[in-house]
Amino acid sequence: MPISYSEPSSDEEYIEDYSWMLEDAKFGIPEKCICGRLIELQGMSAEAVRTPGRQYYSCPAWLEEYGTGEHIFKFWDEAVTEQLGILERRISNQKRDMGSVERVPDTSMALLKEEVRVIQGEVARLKEALANQGDSYMLLGFLCVVAEITYMFK
Repeated sequence: MPISYSEPSSDEEYIEDYSWMLEDAKFGIPEKCICGRLIELQGMSAEAVRTPGRQYYSCPAWLEEYGTGEHIFKFWDEAVTEQLGILERRISNQKRDMGSVERVPDTSMALLKEEVRVIQGEVARLKEALANQGDSYMLLGFLCVVAEITYMFK
C-alpha cells in the first residue's frame, strides 16, 4: 500500500495545527484576527492587578473564548516594538536597493540637460507660431469682409 502524506494513517487521527498562522498574525501591530474579526485597541482597567491602564490589541472574541488560543491578544508596546523592527528592516532594504542603483554619469546628465533645453526652445517656438496663427485668421477675416463690402457696392 502506498504512503500518503496528506491523508492520516488508519491508526492515528490527523490533527491540523494552526499555531503557525496565529503566530504570524500576531507579529507586529495586528489588524485582523485569524477568525476574521478586526482587532481593537483597548486599555486595561484601573482595577487590573498586574498591568493597570496598559493598552493592548485584542479580538472581540478573545474574552468570550478565553484560553482557546484561537484569537489574538497582544500588548500595545510589544506590538509597536515588533512593528518598528519591521520598519527598520524595510528601510535597511530600501537603502541597500538605492545604493545598488547605478548613478547617471555627469556626461549623460549634461547631454540630458542640453536635450531638455532644445525641447523647451521648440515648445516656445511652437507656442509663438500658434499665437501668430490667430492673427493671420483675423487678417484673413478682415480682408473677406472688405471684399464682400466692395462686391456689394460694385
